[in-house]
Amino acid sequence: RGERIVTLTEPTAVAPGDVVVISIAYENTGAEPAADIVISNPVPEHLRFIGVRAGAGMVSVDGGASFGALVDLRIREADQTSRPATTADVTHVRWRFDQPLLPGASGAVAFAARLD
Repeated sequence: RGERIVTLTEPTAVAPGDVVVISIAYENTGAEPAADIVISNPVPEHLRFIGVRAGAGMVSVDGGASFGALVDLRIREADQTSRPATTADVTHVRWRFDQPLLPGASGAVAFAARLD
């Protein structure tokens, strides 16, 4: 069995079906630790959410009004029935930091999506 290698590069062009990784960089440029940090990012139009590293981020299927683990979310249909949410229903991704971000600290969060 071969080993799968994934390389991230800045795209010069993307085509339908390509997987892109949306990376959001953050940095505390202040003099004090930053607490209660939440990063929320919409899934851009024409991209279909694929995933985020397990346990790293929560998702929304209602335009960012509420967030949770995808397995816990449901979609209400027009006929008032509901079904389990799927990756195709994801509209936003959110990360909440448990610990304060120290002055000068930086990092990035990311999620993968496929171009429709």
